[in-house]
Amino acid sequence: MRDSIESKVSNMHQLNIWNRWAKSFAVFIVLGVSLYSVSTVLAAAPTLTHVYPAGGQRGTTVQVTATGTFDWPVKVWSPGLQIMTGKEKGKLDISIPADLATDRVWIRFYNDEGASAAVPFLIGNLRELTEKEPNNTAVEAQEIADSRGIVNGVLQAAGDVDGFSVQLEEGHTLVAALSANSRLGSPMDAILQLATPSGFVVAENHDAIGLDPRLTYTATQSATYIVRVFAFPSAPNSSIRYAGAANYIYRLTMTTGPYIANAGPLSTSQSELGDVAVFGWNLPANARLPVKPLGDALLVAQREFEPLSAGVSPDVQLGFVFSPTYAGSARVRLTPHPVIMNSADGDEEPPITLTAPTSISGRLSKDREVDHYLVTLRKSQRVVLIAECDRGELPVIPLMRLTHPDGTPAAATKDPGTRKETTLTFVAKMDGDHVLEVFDRYGHGSERHFYRITVVEERTDFELTIGSDTLVLEKDKPLEIEISVNRKIQGGVKLGPITVSVDGLPKGIVATSAVSQPTGDTAKKVKISIAKSSTNYSGPIRVVGTTSEPTKLRRTARTPPKLGNSFDTIWFTAQ
Repeated sequence: MRDSIESKVSNMHQLNIWNRWAKSFAVFIVLGVSLYSVSTVLAAAPTLTHVYPAGGQRGTTVQVTATGTFDWPVKVWSPGLQIMTGKEKGKLDISIPADLATDRVWIRFYNDEGASAAVPFLIGNLRELTEKEPNNTAVEAQEIADSRGIVNGVLQAAGDVDGFSVQLEEGHTLVAALSANSRLGSPMDAILQLATPSGFVVAENHDAIGLDPRLTYTATQSATYIVRVFAFPSAPNSSIRYAGAANYIYRLTMTTGPYIANAGPLSTSQSELGDVAVFGWNLPANARLPVKPLGDALLVAQREFEPLSAGVSPDVQLGFVFSPTYAGSARVRLTPHPVIMNSADGDEEPPITLTAPTSISGRLSKDREVDHYLVTLRKSQRVVLIAECDRGELPVIPLMRLTHPDGTPAAATKDPGTRKETTLTFVAKMDGDHVLEVFDRYGHGSERHFYRITVVEERTDFELTIGSDTLVLEKDKPLEIEISVNRKIQGGVKLGPITVSVDGLPKGIVATSAVSQPTGDTAKKVKISIAKSSTNYSGPIRVVGTTSEPTKLRRTARTPPKLGNSFDTIWFTAQ
């Protein structure tokens, strides 16, 4: 009996030990899984969806809140700005240089595992304000002192309408311009209204710049008016109601002071930037401002470029026009060839003569206007004529007709559909001055119907594009990059082999080069491999292509267009 009792006690003791061990093991397993999960989360690359406010005033420091998934503090990359991370997670203090020559910069978070998408941050000159709720009704409308400022707002939920009260004096012109979808990527199709306190709408606009509205109104009497903002989804759905969400972020500029809408001419030469006339509202007569390279030296590491097209060669850059005392700004194209600097009305007598390569800007000032130029060509000379407006910000859709020196029809552009660029590729059949006619697709004209004509000789060239603006080299695993090659063979002049390589890698990381041959599988695509021995790295790189046939050319790969522009730098992470 005693042995039986001792045996039971011993078994119970062992069972207790086993239970304690099992519980400890279970805790260890749970803790281990938890630690592993935390480690996995902490090791992930950051994400960044937006910052709010989504812009700031030159010469000031603004605090913004970043939204996304990231550890804190996080590493921040944003050429052109000085950014300090705050003590509170997601808070950034952003200092903006007073002379920053751009209307937009980009902010990216990164760590040792990778990088977030770059998000836009807009730059302005007026004082910054923050939208305050409730402001849905005329009674609750937020007052804007002096009727001047840039309001940072959010349409927070479905049905949200933001209202702002402005005092206008008789004869004064209010400009209200909203940046959201086109410049920030907010998924909204906004509408602006200007109404009296009783609700009578005196001005309204829907899609002035892409899906973003802009309106102007000259007050017929001194009174208080309400500026209203509401939106539908940029991607239409089955609902018929005002939309809103946390990412319906906007910047609303309101001013009765000077406002720049565009510059003329739309291009200047890279060798002689000069100054240009500015157009808009409430501007001094004959106002002119100097052209600066977009971002100047501050944005060399992440400069925006126009997407490549018939009128945009890889040599084209962007310039910027602004005044610290004006609202608004303008971008102009910086071309490698000469530019006729006067903005022609196209009805000069005798017509202005264009000789390749050159560009000129014109304006269709009235409905059904047809502008005329002379294009001097040699027999058998191959040229490309491009008519375009300045991206989506100007209303004209320019078409062209070309006539031989003997008066017979030579060529005409086709309907471009939704695009605002038309192109004629032409081989002259005779020497002499060919008459070029330029007109709007719908026969419209106004003080804002500016266009640009470019005449260049066809030439053999090439372009490189890459499918992403971020790359990650994982541990102990080579990275393979595919580069698309667009060979532009003109006039039967062949393009020789193109050597494609990576520029900007640190020591310890090696990339192979690739050669795109004129024919075969590599003519349109090549692959580059990157491997490392020991070095970790996070930073920008460039993919570069060079050739010496038929002449020396160097081109950098462009990233996919984002909010209307591309980059020639790619963010590279070696884990």
